[in-house]
Amino acid sequence: MKQLSILFTLIVLSSLSQAEIYIDEGDFYPSYLQVFNDTAIMTGGTITENLYLKDDSHGGIYGGYIGKFLVLDDTSDASMHGGHVVEGISSPEDGRFNWYGGTIEGEIRSGWYNSPSCFSYHKIYGYDFKIDGEAVMDFILTTQRPSGHLTGFLQDGTAIDNDYAIYGGSTIELVEVVPEPATLLLLGLGVPMLSGFRRRR
Repeated sequence: MKQLSILFTLIVLSSLSQAEIYIDEGDFYPSYLQVFNDTAIMTGGTITENLYLKDDSHGGIYGGYIGKFLVLDDTSDASMHGGHVVEGISSPEDGRFNWYGGTIEGEIRSGWYNSPSCFSYHKIYGYDFKIDGEAVMDFILTTQRPSGHLTGFLQDGTAIDNDYAIYGGSTIELVEVVPEPATLLLLGLGVPMLSGFRRRR
């Protein structure tokens, strides 16, 4: 009886644990990929359409290419450190998103159209933030400033050049960070190189 109890406990724990799905260089998904209550780690590869993280899924984007949207459904969360997303990030319910690096071409969308019951929270880690060309004064964006065009640089030096939209009780937080040392070095080298180039001309 005790052995059966231990076996039952192990089966329950196994069913509760999340699997890890790895999307690596060379992996190709001809349409979309849906992840349900698991962890997706993307370091390469191509997803032609959307990557959906559903239920209580977790995502880590370090590389690769997503041809349409990264979608955080339900209470899923994701962190992006690299890679390329073409059409944007969308969290229509209560998703959490942290953006440190990598390129998103399209819209940063927190919440969903005309949905007061969504409470998504996005954090963007970077510096030199501007909205519609003006320096940011309030780093917590809500529906009091529901849309605009955000520019600046991410923590890894990648340029930000995105429209954003906020719905319901959702939020986008802009977190000011010091640029990474490699980025500072490039910026420091750029000025004397440009001045030398002008002198040669």
